[in-house]
Amino acid sequence: MSSQNKLFELIKMNYPHQHSIDYYAEKLLLSKGEIIGLLQELVDLHYPLNFSNNTVTLTVPMISQSKIQSLLSEWRLPYSSLFFPRIPSTNSKALTDISEFSDRTVLLTDYQYKGKGRLGREWQSPIGSAVTLSLILKPVISGEQAVLFTQLTAAALVQALKPYVSAEIKWPNDIIVGNKKIAGILTETSFNGSQLEGIVVGVGINTSLSKNDISSSLAEKATSLLIETGMHIDPNQIVTEFIRSFEVFYREWQLTNDSSDFITLCKKASVLIGKEIIVRTGESARLAHVRDINSLGELIVQYTDDESLTPLRTLDFSIRGLSSYI
Repeated sequence: MSSQNKLFELIKMNYPHQHSIDYYAEKLLLSKGEIIGLLQELVDLHYPLNFSNNTVTLTVPMISQSKIQSLLSEWRLPYSSLFFPRIPSTNSKALTDISEFSDRTVLLTDYQYKGKGRLGREWQSPIGSAVTLSLILKPVISGEQAVLFTQLTAAALVQALKPYVSAEIKWPNDIIVGNKKIAGILTETSFNGSQLEGIVVGVGINTSLSKNDISSSLAEKATSLLIETGMHIDPNQIVTEFIRSFEVFYREWQLTNDSSDFITLCKKASVLIGKEIIVRTGESARLAHVRDINSLGELIVQYTDDESLTPLRTLDFSIRGLSSYI
């Protein structure tokens, strides 16, 4: 780990407490001038830091690998973590090197600058304003079952956010608060020939995103924990609670092959069931009424021009409300 990364990890671990530049110089066995140089580099890279009058302040709580690993151990969760200060995409890293990672590995980063969403959409956010992680899993399941990981993850996110906000699920992969997106999921698979090599579940949670950070085009579609609660909430606690909830659902599913626990929660938290929606595929758009979510995690709809019930299982479509995002 570089001196810069060691310094910033120490600052993150000390949040919300302030410490002097001299304190960090003593801890890292560096000169005061070296610490000031490292701090200036971090500020130039747009890290949320203030330092003046010999005092160093982190303006928002951020992911600390040391805190995450400590909480995982404390809660006896069988996950290991890897941290990357800056990375194009945690999901891309996980998929590219999946053979090198063990089952239940969590990839974390301060800054993902080529993040991706469903249907190839790209996104990024200011450093410290969002949680970005990827879970690497290596279950023995069929390809058909793999799609259930998105619903399992959605249920776990709703549970993790429950102490702070009342979240709902916009099937298949958006977590909603007050009709605005607060978190998203991207589940991807890796195959070696016909053999499933692993599943990567990417999660992004808007934690300290302010209203000024959201573009005018997304102002009616996006929100954050800061906007909803008026508080900076510790992302380390949220991540660990998410992993704990995920593991409870995942372990039960592995033992019983029964998805009903997390599917039931997805149904209760669904923002779509009972509503009319527009299903878009390419240039096509069809009006439908949402009836249910089945045990395979598929959305059951009834198109207005068709009396039969149709399960939506392809990801090559988008869902919108009749006149808005939902």
